[in-house]
Parts: sequence; structure tokens; C-alpha cells
Amino acid sequence: MLEAGFLSGLTRLSLEAGSIKHRRDDDLVDRANHAYTTMVLMLCTLVVLGRQFVGKPISCWTPNEFTGAQEEYAESLCWVTTTYFVPPTETTVPTEYEQRERTAIYYYQWIPFVLMLQAALFATPCIVWRLFNWQSRIHVSRIDWEIMILYFMLLTRG
Repeated sequence: MLEAGFLSGLTRLSLEAGSIKHRRDDDLVDRANHAYTTMVLMLCTLVVLGRQFVGKPISCWTPNEFTGAQEEYAESLCWVTTTYFVPPTETTVPTEYEQRERTAIYYYQWIPFVLMLQAALFATPCIVWRLFNWQSRIHVSRIDWEIMILYFMLLTRG
């Protein structure tokens, strides 16, 4: 069973997650990793997802004889099955299976999920640090670093 302090810490952490403010337990590099990089990756995810659901996610070659419905069906099928890249300089689509298999593209449907996973991986260390820092009752943000440095300097002198 979770104790009340742990749940209180999770609540406080979730309220602070949306605000990017200067904390004494992180620096510019930490903020760049856990806040700004996460925001950029999530923005890229939204752009890619918007392209998939609002616009045309993929442009597949279809014969001129296809009607609009046939072309839409072919592009839907092209989106969910393996596709291959044909350079714009080529005028014909390769007919040999091996040649198409060499230029197959498998990754485009997974890009939003990979971007979201990367954003989560960038944010996780900060969340874990703040959660366990608060839970340990050692508040790093309240420690005066100058006093700590002086204390260790006195200890090393003898």
C-alpha cells in the first residue's frame, strides 16, 4: 500500500511538471535535457501525427485510370503495408520483387511512437530524481552549496 507522503509527492510533482522554472537542483544542461528536448520531441510528434491524420500521410504511385475512391484505397493500402522508394529520376516502377525489397521502407508508421518514447526517456530521469529526492526528505534545493564547499574544505585540511 502506498503511503500518503508518496502520493502527495506524486501530486506535487505532477503540478510542477508543466512549469519550467529555475530550480537549485538542476542547471541549464539538465533543463535542456528534461524540459526543452522533451518539448521539441513532443512538438515533432504532433507535427508528424498531424500530417498522418489531417493531410496525406504518404504519396503512392497509382495509375491514371484509377478513380478518386480507388486512389484513396490504394494509398490507404500503401500506408499500412510495406512500401518502397522509387527515385524521382526513374520513370517506371520496378517490377522485380527483389529490387523492390531492397528499397523497402518499414519505419514511417513508427516514427511518432519512437519520438514519444524518446520524449519520455528524456523526462524520466528528472521525474525519478525529484520524486526520490522529495521522498528521502533531503531537499537538495534547500542546501546552501557554499556552506557545503566550505565544510568539505575544512574537512580536507585536517
